[in-house]
Amino acid sequence: MQTQVVIIGGGPAGLLLSRMLHLRGVDSIVLEVRARACVLQRLRAGIPGWGSVEILRNAGAVRVSWYLANQLHRFPDQSGFDLRMQETELNYPAKSEFALRSLAEQYIGLPL
Repeated sequence: MQTQVVIIGGGPAGLLLSRMLHLRGVDSIVLEVRARACVLQRLRAGIPGWGSVEILRNAGAVRVSWYLANQLHRFPDQSGFDLRMQETELNYPAKSEFALRSLAEQYIGLPL
């Protein structure tokens, strides 16, 4: 296998870099020490700063970032119904390989 770039780590930064390179026609491969199932099951997110949002927007990944931020954070004005809906939305990717695959493909823009 030949590639132009090897990216070490399949976390958010590595996957975003892979997406950005792909959009510019650069072949890359992402190496991750953890098993694929472990990577697909872990969800990590924070509240991104303005610069991070701009990078994600330019890479075409802002929709996924917005979705994850809204699912992983609680807001003071959420009703009980809103919290139950949020929990349901979070449970779907946690229990569905299809949903995890779809989320990952939207984030990096490449089929898994």
